[in-house]
Amino acid sequence: MKITHEIDLGYDGLKRYFDKLFIVLKEESALTQIEYAKTTTYDLGSKPELFPSFVNHVKPDIVLNIYGFFEFWIQEICQQHQQANNLKLSHRDIKGKSDLATYHKYLTEYLELDLSYVASNYQELDSMRKLRNRLIHNGGHAPVDEAQQKEISRIDGIVLHANLILIKDSYIWKSLENVRTYLKAAIGPN
Repeated sequence: MKITHEIDLGYDGLKRYFDKLFIVLKEESALTQIEYAKTTTYDLGSKPELFPSFVNHVKPDIVLNIYGFFEFWIQEICQQHQQANNLKLSHRDIKGKSDLATYHKYLTEYLELDLSYVASNYQELDSMRKLRNRLIHNGGHAPVDEAQQKEISRIDGIVLHANLILIKDSYIWKSLENVRTYLKAAIGPN
């Protein structure tokens, strides 16, 4: 089975999974709004989506799944390039500012793949990497540092409200497509 086909199967599986999660999210959001209306404990203004419930965990979890999908396949792609070209160095032997930068450097500098046509995808991946790190290491809370707040709030589809990072639905679908586009480019010409 070709790796492009496997990536497409994984993409399709994630898309179906996310579609189902969005159905549950919609149902639970309605219940959360009812619970929110019953309580005066939380001073959240008119933002019931900030009311503590499992709804707040769905979209961050989806972002983590998307980035995990990317990381798995980009490592596989790098390993396949190494084996197919009988290369001495693996992506693990290359140093970069982040794992993402390392993969990209391996592909563009060591393998000399032209990925210039997916430069915007790479930038989106780097933004998702930073968001993923905030979600994992800071529990989805907005950065305290003003420079980091600006960096996160510049991501299209991400909103900082109160002390939380809110993720728009559009960000999810755009990110999933972006990952698939970059991965297919990283495979290179067949």
